[in-house]
Amino acid sequence: MTLKEARFALRCWGRFWAEKEMGLGFASRSITATMMEIGQVGISARSDKHLYSHGSEGIYVPAHIEDVDWAVKWFCTVPEKMLLRSVYVQKRQPTYKGKIELLKIENVIARNL
Repeated sequence: MTLKEARFALRCWGRFWAEKEMGLGFASRSITATMMEIGQVGISARSDKHLYSHGSEGIYVPAHIEDVDWAVKWFCTVPEKMLLRSVYVQKRQPTYKGKIELLKIENVIARNL
């Protein structure tokens, strides 16, 4: 894989996880209000289950994202993972030293994807 392809894969990876971190919005009722209703009436009149069923176990991760996850997991140290996350998921600009480190990490990932 070329460096250009590795950067494209990392951008896709970052966009995917940034979108998953944003969540799906807010529930129309608080959990406390729902629990109070269950305690008073015995059942909940409205179901908010669809708002809480999107936990980490319910996320479908495409194969190309899993490949990048695997490469990051096995070939990057914790500081390198933090740099990748800050640049590709959180869209922060790296410092000059960070750019040099990022290039090294991208090369490692390009060789192993």
